[in-house]
Amino acid sequence: ALYGVNAETGKPVCSYDGLRCVSGGPVGAADTCDDAYEPAASCPDGTTFGEGGCCPAGELCTPLGCGRPITLLSSYTLAANDYIAAGGSGFRVLQFNTTQYNTGIPLRDAVVDFMYINYPGCGSTLPDSEIDRIEGLKAEADSQTLADFKAAFASFIDSLRYSQSRYAACSEQVADALIKDCSYLERNSDERIYCERQLMKSALDMCIRMPCIEAREEGRIDRVYPSYE
Repeated sequence: ALYGVNAETGKPVCSYDGLRCVSGGPVGAADTCDDAYEPAASCPDGTTFGEGGCCPAGELCTPLGCGRPITLLSSYTLAANDYIAAGGSGFRVLQFNTTQYNTGIPLRDAVVDFMYINYPGCGSTLPDSEIDRIEGLKAEADSQTLADFKAAFASFIDSLRYSQSRYAACSEQVADALIKDCSYLERNSDERIYCERQLMKSALDMCIRMPCIEAREEGRIDRVYPSYE
C-alpha cells in the first residue's frame, strides 16, 4: 500500500497545505476536499503508526511515511540562523520561553564548530588495521594509473560497507563531490589525473574526522512529491 493513497481508487488522500482537510464543506473553502482527491479517512483498527498506508488523524500521509504535526514541547540546541531563532519557518516555539544568546560568531563557523565538537567522526571507530589499509592505499596511488587507483578505492570502500558503513558512505560521497572540482582540466591530462587522485586521497582522510550526522524528519516543512496519476 502507498502512504496517503486510497488502495481502491488510487487517488491521493485529501490534504490541504500540509494539514488534513474534510469533505462536505462549502465549495472552494480551504478545508474542503477537491473531487480529484479522496476525503481524509480514519485509520483502520489495529493499523500501526506509519504503516499500511495510514496515518493518525491530523497528519499528512506521504509516500515515505506520516508527517508529525508541530509540537510546542520541544527543545532545540542550535538555531542555524536568526530567522529560525526568532520563530520563522514554523519554529514558533522558539518565540516563547526561550533564552537566546547571539554569540556574534559567523553562523557557518558556529555550526561547523558545533558539529565537530558534539558529533564523532565518520571514521572514529576504524580499527588500527583499517587505518593502516588507508595509508597503504594512499601510498600505492602515486604508482598506479588513475583507473587502477579508482578500482582499488572502490574495492576498499566495498569491503567496509557493512563493518564501517558510515565511513564507507562518507568517503565515496565526498570523493565524488571533490573530483568535480577537476572538471575544468583537460580530460586524461596529467593535471586532471593528479587532481582527481589527490582529492580522492583527501576524501579518505577527511572522512575519518568529518562528523557523521543522520538526517531526521522534524515535521515543520513538508516534502513535495510528484502527484499520482
